[in-house]
Amino acid sequence: MELFFTFRIFVKKLVCSIIVSVVLVGVLILSTPIFLYRKVLNKFVNYNNPNVLTMMDSRSAALAVDDMQGNPVVSEVFSMVLEGENQLNIEDIRKTFREKALEYRSAETGRLQYPELRQCVTVYKGYPFWRNIKSFKLEDYVYVHPEYKGEPYNYQQLMKLSCKLKSKPFPGDKAIWELIFIPKFIPHWDPKPNRVYSALLYRQHHCLADGFSKIKFLQQLSFHPPPSFMKVKAPKRDWITTALIYSALVLKLPFEIADLILTRQPKEIWKFSKNSEGVSINPTMKYMGAISKKIPLKIIKDLKNKHEVSFSAVAITAATAAMSSLMLELDTNSGDIIMPMPFPMGNHPDQLRNHL
Repeated sequence: MELFFTFRIFVKKLVCSIIVSVVLVGVLILSTPIFLYRKVLNKFVNYNNPNVLTMMDSRSAALAVDDMQGNPVVSEVFSMVLEGENQLNIEDIRKTFREKALEYRSAETGRLQYPELRQCVTVYKGYPFWRNIKSFKLEDYVYVHPEYKGEPYNYQQLMKLSCKLKSKPFPGDKAIWELIFIPKFIPHWDPKPNRVYSALLYRQHHCLADGFSKIKFLQQLSFHPPPSFMKVKAPKRDWITTALIYSALVLKLPFEIADLILTRQPKEIWKFSKNSEGVSINPTMKYMGAISKKIPLKIIKDLKNKHEVSFSAVAITAATAAMSSLMLELDTNSGDIIMPMPFPMGNHPDQLRNHL
């Protein structure tokens, strides 16, 4: 009986994978005119408006459909604590940002490394483009928080401000980033003697850059070169190995999608609140986010060295354990959970890009 049941599941997956293959082929055929239109439009814009409009790459364009000017849901805020012997001021921050980011040029090409910092997002003929800002002023983007009154901010105030900035709209005629300076900050760890602390909040929309690009960009603003692990190199393969990989992808992808459809359907487990009619709200229809307490890197490094694993293994395990604890607290019995995790592709560029 068990063998018969397993065989029946296999047949269902096989039939479903065939249907998925037909659908995928149909989607590719129907999408061909769209791809051609995009190519022609890009060539036309470069010919008609040189150095004015730059087409956004496809990965970033998928994130640019967000309502940036109304209610952005994929904007990001990063907090940084500055430590030094002397108190910094906003002019110091602007000078550093101008030299190390805004006017920084590639040693290989001589071009601006981060031209998107001076550009805004505009839609032309149905596609998002980067458009140069005519009257760009750094003071509009690197500034002291207006609510700062001279009193030092503590950790709770900084996190509260981060959450508030997360949903702040981006004006349509401005760049989709800003750097907010808090001149005085009280760290939530034991401060060092004879040291002063400040804080920075870097806010941007996700279509500007992925996680790896942001880390390398923020590292560029510091006095330390990017660590070696930030250099992601694509493995070198011969043409036979490459052909086998793509062949396996074509054969396996429909079956994996069929398995996802038939056996791994998401369950209604995340029910945190109810509406006015008493119906549970499904968070998959609404974006949510949370900020935890800062965890010192030393703790993660000590754990990875003790258990002889990678830094990523500790971070992923911690995230999984946090989800498990939350489910136990909510008294849910969910079984499997689908948790997507983006990884950087090989030869990740040093510019601001979504290369995942």
